[in-house]
Order: sequence, then structure tokens, then C-alpha cells
Amino acid sequence: MNKTIMENGVPVGWFKETDLKIYWEAVMTCQPGDRVVELGSWLGRSASMVFPAVQKTGAKLTCIDLWAEDYAAVLDLKEWMDSGVVPWEAFQENMKRLGIIDHIGILRMHSYKAAELFEDDSVQVVYIDADHSYAGVMKDIDAWYPKVKKDGWIMGHDFSIKGVRRAATEKLGQPHKRSGSSWGYQKK
Repeated sequence: MNKTIMENGVPVGWFKETDLKIYWEAVMTCQPGDRVVELGSWLGRSASMVFPAVQKTGAKLTCIDLWAEDYAAVLDLKEWMDSGVVPWEAFQENMKRLGIIDHIGILRMHSYKAAELFEDDSVQVVYIDADHSYAGVMKDIDAWYPKVKKDGWIMGHDFSIKGVRRAATEKLGQPHKRSGSSWGYQKK
């Protein structure tokens, strides 16, 4: 892989248009001032794709990630190793290029720890795409579910990954909505 961090005007990554469908729909349930929290933003692909919906509704987007430089090696992402891309720097550069950086919140910390900074029933949409392990998704669901408002959405990416799917279905049952690799539950 070269050092390109954007392709066709969008940050590179694994998030696809089909994954965006239910994330976009959930964000469109927001009222002005509602909070949308994205756990795991990597280079900003999903954040940049959903941002027009955030703007349209007047919601506020917060991106939370470690942007750890060893992430590619830990997950054995061969296409990223030795690419020269530093995730934290690439995310910031992508958000600047797209004119988004001054319109979002950014927290560089563990996703489950960041939940401590939010009050219960204060978030309309949480999108989980951080630690893809069974234990990591369980932690994120446990930490963030109380933060989601009644009728809000807890959702995420990579339902095709066994640990992600297992954690989501054990904690929340079968998803209320699916699109691409995205999954979502409306809190009742």
C-alpha cells in the first residue's frame, strides 16, 4: 500500500456504502443537538461518510479511537504494515482536508473508558467499530448501552466477524436492522 490516505475524496478503509445505510438512517432520527458517538474511526472513512447526515440533523458527532500506531501489526493487517501511514496523523489530515475537523469532537482514548465522560441517556446513536474482539465488543456494549437514549440506536460494524456477532447477539439479541456489515438495535 502506498501512503495514500484518501481515495476518490473519501478516507481509505473497509466501511462501504452498504454499511452506511442503517448508520445514516439512525443519524437521521437525531434532533438538533443530539449526540452521535463513533467508537473506532481509524482514518475517518465512516465518520466522513455519515457527517452529511449529522450536519443535516444538527447533531454533534464525537469520534473516539486510540489511533494506535501498532494497530495494524496487532491485527496482522498486512496491507497497512510498513505503509508509512500513521493513523492518528492520517485521521487528522483527512478531517482537515474534508473541512470536518472543526465540527466534530475527538477523544483519543479507549472507547469503553470514554463512556465515563457521557451521562446516561445522553446519546442518540452509538456506532461500535473499535476493538473487534468478543471481549472488546462486550465491554463497549456494557459501557455505552446506558448512555443511549430511549428510542436511540446502538449499532456497529463488522457483524461478519464471529466475536463481534457473538457479543452483539448475546447482549442484545438479533439485530433490529442489518445493512452490509452494519448491525443495529433500537433501545426500547
